[in-house]
Amino acid sequence: MSENEPKPKPRGRGPKKPSKKQKDGQDKHTSPQLLEINKLIKKFKPLTVNGIPVDSLSKPLDEFLTLATADKSNDLYLSFLLKPSDPDFPYDLDFLNLSLCIPDTYPYKGKNPSLVVLNDDIPRGYSVNVEIGFREIATLAMERRRKRPVESELQMVSGNDLLSMVLTLDKYLERFLSMEKKDTIKIVKTIKKETKAPKQEKKEKEKPVENSLRAAEIDKFLTRLQSLQISLFKETSQNSIYKFELPFEDDAFTIAIDNLQDIVIQRLAVKLSIPKDYVLNEKRGIKLEIDLSNSSNMNLINSIEDRNLKLIFGKLISNMNANFGHASVEMVKAKNTSITAQINMFVQNIEKFLRPPADFARWLGANETLNEELQTA
Repeated sequence: MSENEPKPKPRGRGPKKPSKKQKDGQDKHTSPQLLEINKLIKKFKPLTVNGIPVDSLSKPLDEFLTLATADKSNDLYLSFLLKPSDPDFPYDLDFLNLSLCIPDTYPYKGKNPSLVVLNDDIPRGYSVNVEIGFREIATLAMERRRKRPVESELQMVSGNDLLSMVLTLDKYLERFLSMEKKDTIKIVKTIKKETKAPKQEKKEKEKPVENSLRAAEIDKFLTRLQSLQISLFKETSQNSIYKFELPFEDDAFTIAIDNLQDIVIQRLAVKLSIPKDYVLNEKRGIKLEIDLSNSSNMNLINSIEDRNLKLIFGKLISNMNANFGHASVEMVKAKNTSITAQINMFVQNIEKFLRPPADFARWLGANETLNEELQTA
């Protein structure tokens, strides 16, 4: 054989080319939990992840979910909209706003997935029926996955994964809403024993409840006040901090002091801090403060020419911050943890929040009508 003559190719199959999925590591390295979540969000686009709006996440959604599911120390929360698919659906309901909790150990062991209904237009008793119905669906799905016999009138839709659970909820939604309204359930804080071991054990059991309620309240806050274009400013180990502007265009708020320049406030940029143990810890309310990094606020402050008036205005703002924190703690003690209700109370009574803290505390305690509204809001 001459040197110029082509050499024959070796017989047999060469190394198999990796598939596109194998190249990406999707099949080999993606966890079953993440695979199910990705399948779910293809059908139902999430609004928030762990209480953070999707467009405010620190990373693209797929990267954020990969990191979040790799952290096995915390549950994952997704909120999304479910539009009833039945064309003959009898209720005047455009969509369900849901917050889905996916336990950190899912799908292997531990708790089942659960959800909270966030709609304002559904009485709480009927929302509880939907939540209980989903609990039954999740139990049925997990028992079937474990090949255990289970008796149920429900039939799963397209498998037993997260998407199947939500689709099954859609299938039986009319049934759950037509059930007799449940009495609203109050969350009662359990008194812990003084011994160290049970105290630690109880804390570990209560943590998911705390996280679930906090995430649900944040989801409601972001949904109800979405017109304010709320953005997540910072996530710390202690707080979630949000930024937004409160508008006063329709009824501009004016601070008038004798013989001094009027201060007209048309909009107010604020920062809202929500503690990580919010809801469970009755001593921890949310905090609201003026955003001094906002150009609109700085223009307002710089427009005050009189030095004494500027000092007075600074004191009023300080009063406002302190009074909001005091009012929030009182609302949490009264079992009203609605963030939206606290923001509304502030806007509707802003002139009261500018009072000295002692005067404000007397007004808050003496205002029986307001207190009744807070407890039923």
